[in-house]
Amino acid sequence: MRKKVVLIGAGRHAVVIAEKLLQLPDFEVHGFIDKHGVKLPQFMEEKGYKVLGDDTLLPALDKDIHIHICLGANLMDARKELILKIRDLHLNTVSVIHPSAYIAPSVNIGAGVTVLVGAVINTNAQIGDYCCINTGAIVEHDCVLGDNVFIQPRSVLAGNVSVGEDSIIGIGAVVRENIKIGKNCFIGGGAFVSKDIPDHTIAYGVPARIVGIRKSGRPT
Repeated sequence: MRKKVVLIGAGRHAVVIAEKLLQLPDFEVHGFIDKHGVKLPQFMEEKGYKVLGDDTLLPALDKDIHIHICLGANLMDARKELILKIRDLHLNTVSVIHPSAYIAPSVNIGAGVTVLVGAVINTNAQIGDYCCINTGAIVEHDCVLGDNVFIQPRSVLAGNVSVGEDSIIGIGAVVRENIKIGKNCFIGGGAFVSKDIPDHTIAYGVPARIVGIRKSGRPT
């Protein structure tokens, strides 16, 4: 039986996930939830998909509905708030893993995870709840990701890297093996991380240097 899925968020990142989800035979997109009045692209509307309402609908969802968070890295605070609400309401969640992604059999994937086109998660990696491993990203062997970590496209985590909860690894960033990145960090696009990064910091450059304090879940 196909799982009915409601996608939380209707922005561009959500549409990317929805288009991938439509290719998976075990899932049926039931609709979107978004509180910003976002209009879906025409190709989605032509397929009959629509925004059902805002997140006040969550407590009343049918028990056979599964949900998936589709907010992008620019909405990390909102992602975290939704995760708390989902857990409080004991809602059903589903992970979205594109068929082109490679996930080693020994990998442990948490709840509500997104793994997009061409991503690689290698041996013995541990992926926390509600993480996003975006298009073409590589998470190598023995990496450990906390909850709500966002790995942007073409980023590379070498072996035995740990990334704390609510952190973002920017587009095309590379993290050397055995590095620890704290929670609520932002690693800028194209950075090369060769030293540990403490909690609540922003780092850019080659090699990456700390340039500021990250006070919230916003990228910068």
